[in-house]
This record gives sequence, C-alpha cells and structure tokens, in this order.
Amino acid sequence: MTKMTRSQPITELPAPVRTVLFFLLACISTMAAALFLELSVASSACLFLLIGIFCFYNKYGFQSTRQIQILALISSAACTISAILGRYSKYDNLFYGIQMKDFRNSPMQQKLLTVFIAAGLFIFFYFFFQRLYEYGGKFTINRTKAQPMENWAVFLCSFLMILICWLPYFLAYFPGILSNDSVWQMDQVLGIRPYSNHHPFTHTMIIKLLYTIGHAIFGTVSGGIATYTFFQMTVMALIFSYLIYTIYHQGAKTGWCIAVLAYFALVPFHAMYSITMWKDILFGGVVLLFVISIWKLLTKYRRGEPIWPVLPMFAITGIFVSLLRTNGFLAFLLCIPFVVIMLRKHWLPVLASGIVSVIVVLTVLGPVMSAFQVIPVDTVEALSIPLQHISRMIADDKLLTQEQTELIEKLAPVEEIKEAYRPNISDPVKNLIRRYNNQQAFSEYRWEYIKLWVSLALKYPGEIIKAQADQTYGYWYPDVQYWNVCTYIVDNDFGISTTPLIGGPVYNMVRNAATSYRTIPIYGMVWSIGLNMLAVFALGAVCIVKRKAWLLTAFIPTVAVFLTLMIATPVYAEFRYIYCLFTTLPFLASITFLTPQKPRKEPNIQKEPEQQAESAG
Repeated sequence: MTKMTRSQPITELPAPVRTVLFFLLACISTMAAALFLELSVASSACLFLLIGIFCFYNKYGFQSTRQIQILALISSAACTISAILGRYSKYDNLFYGIQMKDFRNSPMQQKLLTVFIAAGLFIFFYFFFQRLYEYGGKFTINRTKAQPMENWAVFLCSFLMILICWLPYFLAYFPGILSNDSVWQMDQVLGIRPYSNHHPFTHTMIIKLLYTIGHAIFGTVSGGIATYTFFQMTVMALIFSYLIYTIYHQGAKTGWCIAVLAYFALVPFHAMYSITMWKDILFGGVVLLFVISIWKLLTKYRRGEPIWPVLPMFAITGIFVSLLRTNGFLAFLLCIPFVVIMLRKHWLPVLASGIVSVIVVLTVLGPVMSAFQVIPVDTVEALSIPLQHISRMIADDKLLTQEQTELIEKLAPVEEIKEAYRPNISDPVKNLIRRYNNQQAFSEYRWEYIKLWVSLALKYPGEIIKAQADQTYGYWYPDVQYWNVCTYIVDNDFGISTTPLIGGPVYNMVRNAATSYRTIPIYGMVWSIGLNMLAVFALGAVCIVKRKAWLLTAFIPTVAVFLTLMIATPVYAEFRYIYCLFTTLPFLASITFLTPQKPRKEPNIQKEPEQQAESAG
C-alpha cells in the first residue's frame, strides 16, 4: 500500500477566515444544487443541504496530495460539463433545463445563472473527488486470513446460485423474451427472410444451431427457442462465476466475492437479459472474458511469468468481441496497440495473436458471409451521429448555402428531414433516407459530405454540441430513465407467445422486478448508465493514485465500446448497447482494490542428488 502524504498549503489561513471561506463556498454549492435540482427556495432540504456541505468542506479542507488535486480538478470539470449539458433542453433552449420564467426570455441572465450553477457544482465535485480518491487509494479488498473454500468450490457454488436465482425468470417468461430485433433474427433462422448482418450474422448462426438442436429434441418452435434461452443463461452464469473464481483465487475477501455474486444473481437486469434473445447479452459476457484475458496478460508480464497460456483466450475472445457487435470490431482494434505497448517485451506473440483474430474476423465478414449470401449493413446505419448533427441544423433553421442544400437533398428533401428529426433517436431520419433509396450518394459524394459536415461544424459549433448532447446524454449523464428490459414476445410469424410456467407470488415478484427500478430511489442508481460509466472513470483515477496505472489497459475495452457509441449510437440511452459496462464493472472495481497473490510454490520434498551433495558439503 502506497503511503500518501497531504500537501501543506504555503500559508495557513486563520481559523475564523477559514470557517467563513468554507461557509461561503458551501452557500454557493448549496444554491447551485438547489437550482439544479429545482428545489423550492423555502424548502427545509436546502438548510440540511447547506449544513451537510459546510461540515464536509470545513472538516476536510483543500489538503491532499498534488496528484489527487489534479485528478480531482479534471474529474470535477468533467462532471460539471456533464451536469450542465445533461440538463440541456432543446425545446426551451436552456443549458440547465430549468423552467424559470424570469430567465427564459433573457439570454444574458440565463448564461449568468448557468455559470453560477456550474461554479457551485464544480466546487462540490472538487471536494468530493478529493476525498473519494484519497480513501480509494487506501482501500483494499485483499483478505488477511486463509481462504475458507477451495477455488473450484467457489466457482461451482457461484454458478449454481446464479442459475437458481435466474430460473424463476426463465419459468415466468418461458420460452424466452423476443423483441422486434429477436424476431428479425428468428425469421432468418426459419428462412422467412434472407440472412442479414444488420444484426450480427455470427449471433444468428448461434441461435440457429441451438434452435435446431432444441427443435430436434422437443419438436416445437417454443422448445427450440427455450433451448437457446437456457444455453444463454448457462453461458452467462459460467462467465460470471469465472469472474468470481478469478478474484477469489487472487485473494479477494469472501465478503467482496459474495457481494459480486449477489450483484449478478439478484439484480434483475442480469436475469432478464440472460433470457432475452439479443446479441448484446453474449457480447457483454465475451467483453468481460476479454477484459480478464488482458488483465491476466498484464499480471503475468509484470511477474515475469510466461504469457503464452493466456494468448489463446485473448485471441478467441477478441474474435467474438468483433463478431457479436458491429462496433465490437472497432473496439477490439483500438485495444490491440495498447496491449502490445504494455507487453512490449513480448510484443511479437501479442501482435501475432491480434493479427490472427483480425484475419479470422475478416474471413467471416468476407468470404463466409458471401457464401451464405448475407446482406451487409447499409451505409446509413453507421452514420447516426453526423446525420443527427446536420439534421439538427436543418431543424433549427440554420442558414444553408444552395450547394449544401442540393447535396443534402441527394439523400432526402430538406423539409422532410426537418419534420422527421428527433433529438434523441436517429431512426426517423435514417428510415427517411432508406425510403428514398438514395444511400449510394454517400459513396458517390463521400468527400463532399465530409466537407459539408466540417464546414457546418465550424460555422455552427453550438449546434453540434447540442445535437451531440441530445443524442448521447443517456450514456454519460446519470439522471436518465429509459426502457432497459423487454418483458414479452412481440407479434411474430412463427406463432409463439409468452407461456408462464409458474404463477402466484413468485411470478408477481419476477414481473415487478423488471420495472421497480423506476420507482425505488438508490436502487435505481444501479441501473443508471451514466453513473456506472462515471464509476469506471473514477476507478481509473484510483488506479493512478494507487500507482497501478498499468491496470488502465484492462479498462480500454469497456471505454472503447463507450467511445464507439459516442460516434455511432442510434439511440440516446439504450441500456443493452452498453450492457458490457455492467458485466465488466465488478471486475474492474475488484482489480483496482486488489493486489494479486503470487502463485504458491509447491514444497520441494525430495532434493536432487546434486542438491543433496551440496547440502552435505
């Protein structure tokens, strides 16, 4: 454990001056928080908030290490920007989203109020992150006593506990949950529609394999779907159990391992997702295995141990990360150079493993898909963000040149784009372009469209920021509620519907668990994409404080998926798109606060003859 000492201020303020200063700062933070949270000016909550914040400021002050101060400044600035942009309201043109009649028609007062709120939030975040990083740097989950259970027993018990806790969901939603996307893939499996890579072809083939086996055994469509569902439940339970086994084997406290087990076994979205036919579920599990493989490579490298036993896991999980989601391939490619650099003494085998994975992926995406006559993803699907940027300018009646208008109308009429635009979802504009069947214009005028976006971005940067915030804020702003789980089978052409196999209190409990997060404070935070993403970045800062910055390489896959959503997400807060965040977060937290144990060496009971001779000598 690294010993940390606080930096001493050059001049110590007299106690009365210090108290007055912190009281004034507490007042600013309290007023900013009250405005931001839209509390009543006469609310008693403001008084309790002021007392709490003042005591917090006065007790801890500014003192901490220089490193923590820098990290706290960066973190507080990022959170302040997130808070202001996250509350932006397109319809009222307010950056803090507060309905205040006094300021609605006064741009200058609106800007001053926004600056005041930002200053108060920044001060609070700065004090908060100072303390968080200070205590996080000291916190550890290493156990000090001998392990109470064998490693294999931990794995087996974890697997059974998770599967048992998920079983009521399987029975309540039998044979599984199918959304429109799931039905689309099932139509391909049954030959109702041709194969398409709009939803990954690899995942469709996995569904087909399990469906074929289940249909051969049970003789029904429902039986085939149930077979896939149970397979997915089993695979995800095995992956989560492997996580628990890994951290327990490396010396994590039993209580911590039980908490991780409870997170996967009892938090409903894991159970609901395990029975939902989506590509995102297996993708989330595979990303977790990929993260574990990177961590194992890093750990073995730093110990001077051979890394070759982990390379097959790294390569295979990299292949599935790339094939189970379109943005997974981009995330995998982003990870390879960082892993190669961090393992630079063994760069050749690591790079070779990555190249093998890329070759396999390109083979599947090329010759294999061609052989199966798979329809590729259309161009417009990957252009959600730039399309939303340009559509926002059209919707806000920004001035366009004749040349720019003509270029846009090669895709669809400008007036129809204006009517179709929705700030939080790109599908209406994309579907409009699909309806006019003008996607070939993207390839014919590729550089012209790039120049169009650049010129508009330089001319209207505020519009770009607003459009980007509206299209992505659910991934980085905590206070967002959007649908997270599907709870039924949509209408389909193969004639199945939800057929519960249980009833009574257990059935009601399972049904209510899927939506209770919307009404229960604190518990709802577990489902927050923005808050959990913030936790990942905070854990990364703690790694730096603990002088374990090398661990940040293991964070890259999760962050890479997040970044790909920032440049391509079609929906502002789709939980399943970033489900890998919720599968990897417990492991990232574990390795942050865990110092891995070195492998125990077997005692040398019988010495070699030469060693015996030396001892005798």
